[in-house]
Amino acid sequence: MSPTNTSALPIEALIGSRLRELGLRPIDIVRACGYKNVSKGLRRFSEFRAGYFAGTSWLADTLPTVLDISREQIDEAIEATEQYFEKAQEAAYREAFVPHAIVKTDRKRPEPLFVAFAIGVERLIYIEFDLEAGPVTFPRQAIAGVAKKLAEWKSNILPAFGRPIGVFVNYSPDRAIEFDLRGNPVKEFNQSIRPGEVQLKLSGREITEDEKRLYFGS
Repeated sequence: MSPTNTSALPIEALIGSRLRELGLRPIDIVRACGYKNVSKGLRRFSEFRAGYFAGTSWLADTLPTVLDISREQIDEAIEATEQYFEKAQEAAYREAFVPHAIVKTDRKRPEPLFVAFAIGVERLIYIEFDLEAGPVTFPRQAIAGVAKKLAEWKSNILPAFGRPIGVFVNYSPDRAIEFDLRGNPVKEFNQSIRPGEVQLKLSGREITEDEKRLYFGS
C-alpha cells in the first residue's frame, strides 16, 4: 500500500471524529481494547487507522464497543477505505501508463511466490518497448523481449513463472492484444493485462522495500 493522506480515509475520519467526541487518546483505546503490550497495540491501532487491515481483526471486533458505534459503521468504513485505495491505485496506473508487454506463461500464478518477490515480477515478465519505433513494432519487440529474458536466465523457463507461451501487448489501459510467440494475434481485450502483485507479509503486515533489500538483497 503506498503512502497517502490518511485524513482522507473513511476509517480515519470515523475513528478520528469519535476520539474527539469522546475525548479519548489512542493509548486509551489500546488499553480499552485489551492490549497488554501497549506499544504493539498503538502500532496496530495506527496501522488500522491508515488502512492496513491485515492482522487487525481484533480491533474491528472491539472498536465498536470502545468507540460506542455499530459494527456496521466499522465495516462500512473499512470497505470504503479499500475502495479509496483501489481508485487511487487505478488513477496512478493510468497516469503512469506507457505501452508495454507482459509475458504469458504456462503457470497461472508464480511458484514459489518468494522467488517472484525476491527477483521482481517486472524483471521476470514485464517487457519495455522502444516507443519511437511505433505500435506496429510492439508485437515483434515483445517476442524479442521474451527471447532476451530466457537468454538472461539461460533457460527455456522463467523463474517462478514457467515456460513462456505468448505475450500480452498493452497498447493502453483500455486495450490489449494477446499474441502467440510467432506473432499471431490470439485475442483482444478491452483492458490492459496486469500481473498480480506479489506481496509477502511480516508479522501480518506487508514487507517494506527496506526489509525486502535486507532479506533478499534486491
